[in-house]
Amino acid sequence: MKKFGVVLIIMNMFLTGCASTYNLTEKQSDIISTYAAQVVLKHDKNYDDTLVNVPENSESNKNTQEDKTEVKENIQDNKEGVKTEEEKISLSKALGMQDIQIDYVNYELNRTYAEENALAKSSSGKKSLLIMHFNLKNITSEEKLCDILSLNPEFHVIINKDYTIKVQPSILLSDLGTYKQSIGTGETKGAVLISEAETKKFENIKSLELKVTIKGTTFYVKL
Repeated sequence: MKKFGVVLIIMNMFLTGCASTYNLTEKQSDIISTYAAQVVLKHDKNYDDTLVNVPENSESNKNTQEDKTEVKENIQDNKEGVKTEEEKISLSKALGMQDIQIDYVNYELNRTYAEENALAKSSSGKKSLLIMHFNLKNITSEEKLCDILSLNPEFHVIINKDYTIKVQPSILLSDLGTYKQSIGTGETKGAVLISEAETKKFENIKSLELKVTIKGTTFYVKL
């Protein structure tokens, strides 16, 4: 009750002539009046404090729930967007080749690889070579230059979806990573990509994928 009495005194001071010495603004007077009224109500036995509670289904809570739902949906949309960017595409599309169709043919495992009776690459120690073969076909009605060299692509091969090896460059003219040759209309030429790893890593190959990175953008190609 002491607090109640103090409030009444304050109200009397600010709502009478004494208030003029404080030069209160209209907003400040309203704040003091509102606070004082709340204190008076709290000391009224007939006052029901639950009346000031905001119902759970109020418009404010409803808007809050809608905002949370919208944020959740946006997060889900972003996840879907990432998934779309990582979908598998063709190697031709990954390399931006519109006139040249690039198809994966097969792979072979060996300790060495040679072309035209010239040794191009050999493995060391207990390692083996994974040689992946591709066909490059000119699908236009005129001769086209297949210039992959200028793209400076970086290749990684993914074995069984859980082991990744970087493709190593070679001195081969048929190396797909440094390929730059003209291909006649309707003509098909061969190309290779070669990786080296411990022989046991190449056992029981069930799937192969290429991770192709060009200027910071990465694509995944299922072979």
